[in-house]
Amino acid sequence: MLYILSLSKLGDKIAENISRELGGRIITKEAIVRDGLSNVAKEAMENARGIIFISSTGIALRAIAPYLKGKTVDPGVVVVDAVGKFSISLLSGHLGGGNELALKVSEVINATPVITTATDALGIKAPDIIAKENNLLINDMKKAKEISSLLTEGEKIGFIDTLGKIEIPEGYVEEDIDTKGKVVVTNKLLNEDALLLIRKNIILGIGCKKDTSADKLSEFIKEALIEHGYLLKAVAKISTVDLKSKEKAILNLAKELEVPMDIHTRESIEKVEHLFKGSEFVKKSIGVSSVAEPCVYLSDGDILVNRIAKEGMTLCIGERIE
Repeated sequence: MLYILSLSKLGDKIAENISRELGGRIITKEAIVRDGLSNVAKEAMENARGIIFISSTGIALRAIAPYLKGKTVDPGVVVVDAVGKFSISLLSGHLGGGNELALKVSEVINATPVITTATDALGIKAPDIIAKENNLLINDMKKAKEISSLLTEGEKIGFIDTLGKIEIPEGYVEEDIDTKGKVVVTNKLLNEDALLLIRKNIILGIGCKKDTSADKLSEFIKEALIEHGYLLKAVAKISTVDLKSKEKAILNLAKELEVPMDIHTRESIEKVEHLFKGSEFVKKSIGVSSVAEPCVYLSDGDILVNRIAKEGMTLCIGERIE
């Protein structure tokens, strides 16, 4: 939710104009006086996807300061002055969307946007903006800051998308020996000093015996991903058969990896199981001859690593078709 905090009667009117176009919850001067600015700011910082203060920057800064957690989790914060002349991106301009919000607000109230992040001022896309625009994960925020700093200093930064789907952004070059850093968009483990922007598109097709240990399954999956060179953070979903949809080990793995589960009926698997090597024993046990590979296929994945089996557990590694 978008929170719009007004600290004056004039601000209340500006808040109404913004809310009409962008939505959001308006908290008026009267409500802030009644509930206390600190309490209102705390609630907004904990729940908002974006916050607009109609106040001075000093008031906004002091209000949010006790509740700052970090640029990867803080919402974007924008400050609009009491007469609506300026729309200032104050916090989390990139990942939190503060810069984008400041621009939207400026269009609504015809204000001058003020964006001070160096890469934006230079017309260069910082790594966190590339990640946000393409639904990628940043593997190392410290390295991302270093890359941004090098870009603003005019240094050459190499850029590679292993799938070739993202064009080289402004300010980057194709990799060569003169680059001072490198950004790689990938789902793979790389043995090099590069900033990885992780494409979250790996599908895990999983089967296991009843009451398999959660730790055992987790260890098996992690070892297999490392062995075949894929990043754990690149996993987008787990795919399995309906008979295993309540299996604790699989449920725990989905929770651990913070990914959803695709559940496929045995009837749907039966229609495609002939495409894969199966087991008559498994067929007699659960009604289908294979689980891991058909489930990746049914989850719209290209199979990267065929069925791996170990101690009653099976895994197929696939990549989401894009």
